[in-house]
Amino acid sequence: MNKNLSAAVILLLLLAVGWLGARALDIRRPKPRPAPAPPASVPVPAPEKPAAFVSDPPASLSASTAEIEAVRSEARAREAAGDFEGAITVVRLKLQEFPQDQLLARDLSHLFAVRGWQRRDAHDLSSARGFFKEALFYWPGNQEAMRGLAFISAEEQDRPQAEEWVRRYFAAGGDRPEVYALQGRIAYEDERLTEALYYFEASLALDPRQTEVAAMVEKIRRERRVESGFARRDTRHFVIKYEGQELPGVWRLVETVCEEAYLEVGRKLGHYPELPVTVILYTDRQFQDATRSPAWAEAIFDGKIRIPAKGLMAKNDELVRIVMHEYAHAVVHDLARGRAPIWLHEGVAQSCEGTPTDVGFVARRIVAGGGPLPLTAIEGMFVTMPQKQAELAYIQSRLAAIYLNETGGPFVLRELLRRLGEGGSLAEAVRGATGLAYPDLDADFQEWVRQAAGPHNP
Repeated sequence: MNKNLSAAVILLLLLAVGWLGARALDIRRPKPRPAPAPPASVPVPAPEKPAAFVSDPPASLSASTAEIEAVRSEARAREAAGDFEGAITVVRLKLQEFPQDQLLARDLSHLFAVRGWQRRDAHDLSSARGFFKEALFYWPGNQEAMRGLAFISAEEQDRPQAEEWVRRYFAAGGDRPEVYALQGRIAYEDERLTEALYYFEASLALDPRQTEVAAMVEKIRRERRVESGFARRDTRHFVIKYEGQELPGVWRLVETVCEEAYLEVGRKLGHYPELPVTVILYTDRQFQDATRSPAWAEAIFDGKIRIPAKGLMAKNDELVRIVMHEYAHAVVHDLARGRAPIWLHEGVAQSCEGTPTDVGFVARRIVAGGGPLPLTAIEGMFVTMPQKQAELAYIQSRLAAIYLNETGGPFVLRELLRRLGEGGSLAEAVRGATGLAYPDLDADFQEWVRQAAGPHNP
């Protein structure tokens, strides 16, 4: 028994030693490497950010609160003194040290928005847009930057983009009356009269002192009454509205003439509006009810072409002249972004009619009527003038366009309108297009008219 027990113990010991040896060898044997993961798709790079958002945030901001507040106070003092660039610089540098400080980010956003409005008021729309975009980068909820971008887009006749910025402004909680009025204007120009009326009325409720907005409310109410049963035809370049029962078939005739005007006026001025132009055809009574224009007005352009078309049965020279004239107003409005003075508006429109002008005869009429008037006196609407004065201003505008073509070359009118559309003042645009200061141009033009009047000049 003892021998058998001893043998069993020895056998167990040998097995244990063998297992431990094998385990030791297994521990030393290198583990197989896991198979490499399949390569991930290439990530889209993050948008490039200013240096202020690149560095890592500090471990703690609490110890630097006083330092940050000192910089904010300095920036406010610089802003109050008119040193906006200095204010931007000190805040930006401090934000590079503390990129997670929201107060610094909002301060910087505010300063960029203020600079944006300054450049917008100076008609430098490109720089203004850049400042507003910077403001939104540092604080995406900056309502003043959104408001600025909405107005810039509207001034550039980009209605869809303007409407998008207005939408963002309202979504951010903005509630200024001029933005409601802007949305009303956008809807009005897009023939959404019910919506336009809502926004203009909302603007007026916020600030009842807005006389122009009150006038628009009354204007839209009149138009809705008159045009409630009108049919609408959308073509490639025009939206044509007309009284279906009173003016059957007239819209096709007018569409043909409008398309001719689109090509002819576009060729002369080198500009073709991107958005469709609205043309509204009325009976004589409807025209007076909708526009409240003076009896001598043949048609008007107030952002839309409005024509009394009762009795039109076929294309004739008078219809072509009227459509060419009014469509030229639409092109001038679009090219100059709504900044052209009325004498330039009317002068260009008459030059696009295609009818010859007896310069000497017209000049003698102007001089006999007590003119020529200073151009500065006929920059505003003629429809508010007495009829004789309006007629004098009207024919003088025609001579102003002829004078500019003769003295400045065939492209001077186009260049003048283009410069106005870029945001320059009338004085800046005149100097840039003609090389003359506006008062000097005015004086030279008046002398040109007197000389054109010839020996009949009293």
